[in-house]
Amino acid sequence: MDKTAAETAGSIIDGERVWLSIGGRRPIKGYRERFEFRLMTADEAASLAAGERCWFFAHDGTAREIKVNGSPRTWKTRPGDVEIPVKYGLYEHARASYHGGLVAPGGVLLLVATDGTEPIS
Repeated sequence: MDKTAAETAGSIIDGERVWLSIGGRRPIKGYRERFEFRLMTADEAASLAAGERCWFFAHDGTAREIKVNGSPRTWKTRPGDVEIPVKYGLYEHARASYHGGLVAPGGVLLLVATDGTEPIS
């Protein structure tokens, strides 16, 4: 039985590795359907640069590409807090936030492919 998108998001936040299909792509013959992902840590997110592409967890339960739209923001007074401006598609903008090293509630879940699958651009 497949999990719902909300249950999968809960599993990702709890630190589990999950298998997700990649959304927004047509299936390619001979290409795997599902890939293993884990939640990106605050340190990994802080090291992202503007223009880099990474994965995020979409509301439909798939992994999709997202582009870092600026440099990540960090604070001297709050070392565990990071904000990363991101862009998806032509008009969608958001911020991925980590507070105290944990993902902020309601924020964008940035993912890392554990098998090295890179976004295609």
